[in-house]
Amino acid sequence: MIVCGVHRDELSAPNAEWSLLTGSDWETRELFVGMSLRQLNEHVVLEAPTAATPYALGGTQEFSAAHEAGFHVSFSVRQRGKEQPETLALLMSREMLLSFADQLQRLAATV
Repeated sequence: MIVCGVHRDELSAPNAEWSLLTGSDWETRELFVGMSLRQLNEHVVLEAPTAATPYALGGTQEFSAAHEAGFHVSFSVRQRGKEQPETLALLMSREMLLSFADQLQRLAATV
């Protein structure tokens, strides 16, 4: 693959992070490196969540959820193309949390 000088310099770094996306025709390719990785909006999960904090109808001091009751689940993540970790918060109903956990177990069984 031919890359421009800027991307070549970024790729030469020993800890360079990159992603090569190939289209369904196997001829279309896009290289994402450095800052352009942020366009993919992908996050690397750094730690599994350890708690699901309940929130209630009408909200609490910590969370405002006017339409449904459920759980706040926080993940420690790093966005591709960035170095600093951050917190990604997911708000889920009890049913969605159970379905999410079940689906993750099914996926884990296939690897």
